[in-house]
Amino acid sequence: MGSKSLDFLKADIFRITKTYSTKQIIKNAFFNRSFKPIFTMRICQHLYERNTAISKLLLIIFRGLHRYVCNKAGIDLSWKTAIGPGFCITHGWGTVISPLAVIGSNVTVFHGVTIGTKHKILENGERVAGYPIIKDNVWIGANSVIIGGITIGEGSSIAPMSMIHKDVAPHTIAGGNPQKILKGNALEDVYNKVPIESLAG
Repeated sequence: MGSKSLDFLKADIFRITKTYSTKQIIKNAFFNRSFKPIFTMRICQHLYERNTAISKLLLIIFRGLHRYVCNKAGIDLSWKTAIGPGFCITHGWGTVISPLAVIGSNVTVFHGVTIGTKHKILENGERVAGYPIIKDNVWIGANSVIIGGITIGEGSSIAPMSMIHKDVAPHTIAGGNPQKILKGNALEDVYNKVPIESLAG
């Protein structure tokens, strides 16, 4: 499709349909409530990348459209958030993702998930904000909260209704409140995993 953001969009639709079909992108952009915010996010990022007079004008329009579809979907997702290819939101209601979080490829997020900031207060009273880094092939269960400057390792899973505020090692299932390791050496849980190398073509 000619840009990184549009290539990422192809990967996003693959997670749903197991195809890179433009027809499926258009169909889901109209009728799939949870896909619409991903679609408008990628279009906004594509227009920002182009940085032409026309794209700047279109970006204003699509930013407004992005806010609208996010509100309709019950999802708080900034178009500026750094999210890798193959991003999948399942159901989506109540999902909140910080604009400064970093999310890798083939990540699955369920409804009610919060990926947000946590402030550390220094002795002098200064507040230092931290934001999560979610590595590739991570599965995040419904109503989980992931906060602060932590890293969720590649291929890990976060159990539903968990409070995660410490690093999670790769290929680990973590969950609970307080946070616990539920299983190590776990298999990754990625439905319709996108072969990222195929996007180079």
